[in-house]
Amino acid sequence: MGSMEDLRAMVEVHMQEGYEPDTAHLETLADDLHACVNAHGYVEGIREWCQPAMRAWMSLIDHTTNNVDMEAMTRLIVAMNEAMSVRDALITTVLTVNMTQSRREALVWEVMCKPFKSSTSDAMGKLIMSSFEGRKTAADICSVLSAAAVLQIVLEVMADIGRFLVQPSAVIAFLLWWLHMSDQSEDAAHMALDIDEDCGLATIVLEAIDHGVYPKHGVSVAALFEEGIFQSGPWVANDGDQGDRHDMTYCEKAGDGDCEAGNGDGDGDDDDGDDGDGADTP
Repeated sequence: MGSMEDLRAMVEVHMQEGYEPDTAHLETLADDLHACVNAHGYVEGIREWCQPAMRAWMSLIDHTTNNVDMEAMTRLIVAMNEAMSVRDALITTVLTVNMTQSRREALVWEVMCKPFKSSTSDAMGKLIMSSFEGRKTAADICSVLSAAAVLQIVLEVMADIGRFLVQPSAVIAFLLWWLHMSDQSEDAAHMALDIDEDCGLATIVLEAIDHGVYPKHGVSVAALFEEGIFQSGPWVANDGDQGDRHDMTYCEKAGDGDCEAGNGDGDGDDDDGDDGDGADTP
């Protein structure tokens, strides 16, 4: 239990038909992204080019829609390969599902558009440590599962996209590591490294697995399957209907009253600061 097939089966999505981007199309989009950044600067260029695609992604992992806009997902895959801050922002969307909407969006846009600000680094550090230690702000396990499955499904319907597989594969590796799915995580990490041996996130994931280091949410995906947590529930879309947003952490669903959603950290201010690509997520 807990294989990638199990994960994909849990997320019912409707794929956009007739859109099969190839590497040439993605390279064209990459050129367009760089032109936008050159014309408007990093902050406004990244925001303008990426924000609609990031919102589409958040709607999928929040289960407010199950219709996959492949054009938006393609733009997101291109952007996360061209700017590490977009990749880090995508990871942030998963780790912040239990924040208020306004605080979550403020932090996501801050990470994506202003990655070198000290306040952004501080907020990201607190977020990652809080989630890693399994505190009240911990990522919702169901949302991590959904994000990994949706991203995998999107990649599977694409043609061979060459170098653009690197960062999405690394993100999948990170999410599967978060779920204690070491074998599947290693496969995804090696896929990224086979294309780019310098992929920092994939290397970090493999080193963590090699040292037996995992987030301390205290439950493995295999155990959740065995306990029947994911066999049904409002967060899975059935019969073409949109799934309701799942706002419970695993321990709330299992009846642990000591675990509750938290607001997280991140000031979400909009001060000017140093701009540029983000660093690899720890």
